[in-house]
Amino acid sequence: MAGSRWSAEGISVRLDGLDKVLRDAERTGIAARDLSRFTYRLGLPIADRARAMAPHRTGRLAQGIRPVRSKKAVRVKVGSAARLPYAARRHWGDDGASGPMWLSRAEEALRGQTLKGFADGIGELLRTHDWS
Repeated sequence: MAGSRWSAEGISVRLDGLDKVLRDAERTGIAARDLSRFTYRLGLPIADRARAMAPHRTGRLAQGIRPVRSKKAVRVKVGSAARLPYAARRHWGDDGASGPMWLSRAEEALRGQTLKGFADGIGELLRTHDWS
């Protein structure tokens, strides 16, 4: 596809709805640094599962999967457009819908664990900052 719309920027996984809770937590006095460490920690198991599920022709895709530090979302990303320009196509498939979708499936498989970790972690952060 000349001038392709595919790029590594096209793959990321977010748990929607958590951004409001994280904003509220920040308003209570929890530091942004603590929130970004927390969301990064929650993204690690998703990244690990996605690495195991990704195609391993050369291993570069798996190596490019990583959680992202963010105070507003649990995010996992695959490489960059410069380093892994084919990542989105490998994930979504040539037609944008038929691919193996390993990152999406990893998030779905771990959603319950992530949400439980989220609830436990917010409670821990609130106790640490004496807001419980």
